Amino acid sequence: MARAVKLTFFRILVFYVLSVLSLGMVVPYNSPELAFATKSGTRAAASPFVVAIKHAKIEGLDHVVNACLLIFVISAATSGMLTWIPILITHIGFTRAVKVSQIPAELFPYREPLREWGSWAGLILLCILTIGKGFEVFIHGIDCKNFIVQYVGILVYLMCLFGYKIFYKTQRVRAAEVDRVTGVSTEPIESTRARQKAQWEEENSTKHPLIRVCRKVLAALL
Repeated sequence: MARAVKLTFFRILVFYVLSVLSLGMVVPYNSPELAFATKSGTRAAASPFVVAIKHAKIEGLDHVVNACLLIFVISAATSGMLTWIPILITHIGFTRAVKVSQIPAELFPYREPLREWGSWAGLILLCILTIGKGFEVFIHGIDCKNFIVQYVGILVYLMCLFGYKIFYKTQRVRAAEVDRVTGVSTEPIESTRARQKAQWEEENSTKHPLIRVCRKVLAALL
């Protein structure tokens, strides 16, 4: 877990910063297609990647990119702000249960530096962003169409949340009632890490050196 979090910086560097740098080298700043993309709002033509492909004169690839963008948008909708809000609430409840049970923090292989305070800060910020992200619909009178587009997700989220609780009649679990035993390994963390490292080395020792290098590169990137 800790290694995956540390690699987040390099993933952002490779997939975001370098992609933007590549666009800057391919698409001129005064490109008319880029100006049209800026005015296109949320339509597919607004993607600078489509402009870059048109400059490269690759036939048909711009349609493939548009299809991929639609898939990415749908995928991003499941990992947006409305998803992180319950994750942060769950983490706050988890830290409370750990504190009530007086479980030492050293027992966890990965520990968030700010504990529940970081989750509280993120939760408050996400709530503000979720409510205020569509503030422009109120500036010059309420635009019903844009209002629905901006805030219908919150309504659907609340309907799913309370609908689930009403249908299954679930209740809030208090910190003192949380199950902290089921699924917990009795093996010390040091022994677990040593065993996993030995298993990893044994598996890689029997493979071709080129395969080991490829696996390390893919593990570092992904």
